[in-house]
Amino acid sequence: MNAVVLTGAGFSHNWGGRLAREINTAVAMRLQDDNHLADLLHRNPNFEEALIELQNEAATSARPGTAERLQKLETAIADAFTTMNSNLAAASFNFCNDLKYSLPEFLVLFDAIFTLNQDLLLEKHYLYPPQVISLAGTRRWLRGYLPGVDEIPNPAQSGLYDPLLTQWRPQSTPTATPIDPRSQPYFKLHGSVNWTDPTGGRLLVMGGNKPTTMRRHPILTPDEPPEERSREIRPASCSATARKTVRAY
Repeated sequence: MNAVVLTGAGFSHNWGGRLAREINTAVAMRLQDDNHLADLLHRNPNFEEALIELQNEAATSARPGTAERLQKLETAIADAFTTMNSNLAAASFNFCNDLKYSLPEFLVLFDAIFTLNQDLLLEKHYLYPPQVISLAGTRRWLRGYLPGVDEIPNPAQSGLYDPLLTQWRPQSTPTATPIDPRSQPYFKLHGSVNWTDPTGGRLLVMGGNKPTTMRRHPILTPDEPPEERSREIRPASCSATARKTVRAY
């Protein structure tokens, strides 16, 4: 029987992650000098709704400045996430010094971790360095990892590995990627702030039409695997016997 965990914004909030309304404020503050975008955010207090309105306008209208305003809004959103990730990185991941009650000891119990979040909390405190997982509990995973995406080489990055500075892109055929049975998979269902799509844009699922956005990216909508490939992409969540724990969504 598979045991999986699904997390949402409330999970990261325990370490200072921002909820949607707090990101709304952070984005609005960054754009208060742009009258058009300030008005857009006033009409759509939820930044995701403002984003989808501007995305639709950019896709259907040749109005001058629309593409530039969309880029400016996306940059403000990414900047808000960058600040949040820096705060998450500085937080202590565990709430007590007793090892048996540490977060890694709890998380290694699951066959897979799923999240709707796009921040880098677990990348910073759990996935790296690999010893955090490999030394936790009795499960003895070798590591945790992100299936279906590849790290983008960055020659400028030197010194200690920092997941906050790392960029990722989907593999050309992510659904064909087998899951390593010795490694714990971490599935980011709505993309991530440090993922890029094939055009070089950010692979983030936001706005009011998430299913349509997700269908454009195979990494976010993997096909149902056949019976004999139950350890490939979408293993645990597809099983009729899967047990799912929802934490602070």
